[in-house]
Amino acid sequence: MAFIIPTIKSSEGSMTAGENRFARRLQDKLDDDTVCWFNIPIHGYYPDFVLFHPQRGLLVLEVKDWKIDNIEIFSRLHVALRNVPEVLKENPLEQAKRSRREIVKQLGSGFLAQHRIAYGEGVVLTNITRKMYCEARFDEVLPGHLVICSDEMYESVPPEQLSAQLWGMLPFQMQTTLNDALIQRIRGTLYPEICIPLKQAELFSHEIVEAQAPESMGILKVMDLQQEQLARSLGVGHRIIHGVAGSGKTVILKYRAEYLAKSATQPILVVCYNKSLAQDLTLYFEHKNLSDKVHVYSFHAWCSAQLKAHGCQKPPKENNIDLYCQSLVTTVLNHLENKSLPRQQYAAVLIDEGHDFEADWYKIMVQMLDHTETLLILYDDAQSIYGVDKKKIKTFSSVGINARGRTTILRTNYRNPCTVLDFAKRFSDNYIAHEGDEDAVPLLEPKSAGRIGVKPLVMRIQNNDYQKEAHYIVEAMVNEHKNGRPWQDMAVIHRYTFFSDAIRKVCYFKSVPIATEENRMQGVRFITMHASKGLEFPFVCIPSVGRPYRHNGELSDEAKLLYVAITRSTDKLLVTYHDDSIFCPKLLEAAVSSES
Repeated sequence: MAFIIPTIKSSEGSMTAGENRFARRLQDKLDDDTVCWFNIPIHGYYPDFVLFHPQRGLLVLEVKDWKIDNIEIFSRLHVALRNVPEVLKENPLEQAKRSRREIVKQLGSGFLAQHRIAYGEGVVLTNITRKMYCEARFDEVLPGHLVICSDEMYESVPPEQLSAQLWGMLPFQMQTTLNDALIQRIRGTLYPEICIPLKQAELFSHEIVEAQAPESMGILKVMDLQQEQLARSLGVGHRIIHGVAGSGKTVILKYRAEYLAKSATQPILVVCYNKSLAQDLTLYFEHKNLSDKVHVYSFHAWCSAQLKAHGCQKPPKENNIDLYCQSLVTTVLNHLENKSLPRQQYAAVLIDEGHDFEADWYKIMVQMLDHTETLLILYDDAQSIYGVDKKKIKTFSSVGINARGRTTILRTNYRNPCTVLDFAKRFSDNYIAHEGDEDAVPLLEPKSAGRIGVKPLVMRIQNNDYQKEAHYIVEAMVNEHKNGRPWQDMAVIHRYTFFSDAIRKVCYFKSVPIATEENRMQGVRFITMHASKGLEFPFVCIPSVGRPYRHNGELSDEAKLLYVAITRSTDKLLVTYHDDSIFCPKLLEAAVSSES
């Protein structure tokens, strides 16, 4: 079964009857390795279908629903239809050739020749039989081997016949199968919007994804097919994506926001819990010149901005920030109830970090949707780290979200190497239960994308000496730098500030540069576990895990927090402690199990 992007169901409103019928034949009759893109632009060109197979090549198809008695003129360059004779249409084969030439231009003729990748074009006539085609002498302007006629795409046609006819349009048969790296390079070059930076930091730097050279694209830089199909198939209504850490949820949110912004008459709201992530997303959309169309806020910043914008009085400041945030939410709810705050302000609401949202927050967000009811929620309860379980939702329907039948699960983790992901999973399994039904909030089992990586190191510092621990971590970072790792590729992710201050002092003594808020790309990043969500770094140091557990807190909440910190590493992980906690033996056990 071929993989159709977007899904046929989501494309039905834009497909002609013939395109729909042909898409179903492709889906049913071509093999599992075939990818078919429908009406997705390639650098300004909109081919009806682009077919790709790692053993066959690339095929561009134009599909026409013309009927034989409505064709007045069919020449090598143009077609005139009787119902609109004054309008000359381009010969569909010429149309397909233009798209094919653009594909060759983007991939490079040298690249295609080097790897002996076949490419070509063809035409599908969904209402004209082969007999009609021959009798009308269309073969004089449209070579017969480059055409699929209506009676050659019946449901009864054998799969091998349709496959042979389609791939027979290519000029030669490929002798080798393209490997994953080449497949992803082709996909990423043709459709740069599906590219993912190797480092999350690049996502928010001045180096926008589209500027990357095709040669740098690899398996970790492109959405997988499920992600791409999902991102391109999302329609209106309430939709939920449950995804494990590192599965590309934020990448899908970005793609969705950009897509919606193209046609929206009202702004798009992107909202999350973490202020650091909100700042980074704001920077991204500013660089996309979309800040006027895509509004990004942390949830409580949005509440405050709404009250100010509409002349509503804010609650009095409190010394306890949690109480003040609760008052903000209550105030917004009250103003929505008495209609002093307007509803239906946004063409769409996209919620990242939905696992950290309370029930009342969702009730507010639902009221912000316009008549299209376009809502997207990204969720991973294994990263729910703010300890508000009593206020969390138990089912989405309980807060006015109707997403049954429109819920998708992403299980593949692309961020972490197998070694780090296995370590994180073995540790978290001690504290976090998994799975749930569609309307509830599941905790997902992550699957690795297959990258091996370096085994995580858990190191106990002798004599309960936190100064020795600080020196050990800094020496590890200095050694990494000597081996060629840039300082900005390292992060110290800490639970408590007092110990990070000790590490900073050693950094100053050893002349190790430290990143600042103004310039995050010039040194080692120091960041709390809470603020690390949504970020990633090649080398991560997690200090003082002997002190993460607060006796007045929930053990599972602290375990989730440490899980978030562990899964920030894209390459190498160092975990240290100088005194013992309930987590230390479990971390050592996870490290030993991962080695075996």
